Amino acid sequence: MHIALTDTSTLRIRHRDNNNELGKELWTAAVILMATLRSQPKMVQGKRVLEIGAGLGAVGFCSAELGADQIVLTDCGYQTLIQLSETLRDYHQPATEEEEKKTKELKGSDDHLLWESNNVLIRFHLWEEDLEFIQAQQENRPMDTIYHWSKVDDRYRQIPSLSFESTFDLLLGSDLLYFASQERPLLATIQLHLAQNGLALILQTIRTNNGAVFSRFVQTAQEMFDVHVRDITSEEVANAIVYQKGDLHDTQHTVGYKLVTIRYK
Repeated sequence: MHIALTDTSTLRIRHRDNNNELGKELWTAAVILMATLRSQPKMVQGKRVLEIGAGLGAVGFCSAELGADQIVLTDCGYQTLIQLSETLRDYHQPATEEEEKKTKELKGSDDHLLWESNNVLIRFHLWEEDLEFIQAQQENRPMDTIYHWSKVDDRYRQIPSLSFESTFDLLLGSDLLYFASQERPLLATIQLHLAQNGLALILQTIRTNNGAVFSRFVQTAQEMFDVHVRDITSEEVANAIVYQKGDLHDTQHTVGYKLVTIRYK
């Protein structure tokens, strides 16, 4: 699979057969967010960028092509992170036939994995731990008490985690909100990792089953941030899809797309 990042660059994705996670798909919302960045490259140039819930990493790699100073791609899915690692290796070090053969032989071991190269880094990240970190600070609890119950798989120990202290000029995310349980953790991630003068952009797919989740998220975010929401037009959606020329994934109950911009007040 190849993803068009800019007019002159594409991203090669080697799908893993055993990846059944949401991050294995190229979602329409990511393509629209990439188009938004291409239309305003100065938003990215020279910035430290964090992609939340990166999936295939398309938005983050697009940011790299547009001139970001540093890009950190984060996700919590194990197979998605492994696939990101393989994509990063191809992105900065295109493999020869001999190297590809060796990589196939190494799959199942840690020897072929790459977690950072040049200005692109890959990090494991749980939004829920960001929420626990903030709560621990408020309650003066020791930091070693922060360990979310869902982080039980020992395989994650090989993958570097995003530091709680890391802040970024630009936070990017596409299709992040599905369930009510995600609302507070996502806000905690923005609160913790957005630099004081930074900007967060979230391109959200609105479906028949997540409208209330999105509305509550925006309403709560407005209590601590300057928040603006705009509808993505059908023309913008069509142009982004035509530009991509690839297989996009979405659900039948999609009703529209909204762009959320978030800054500190």
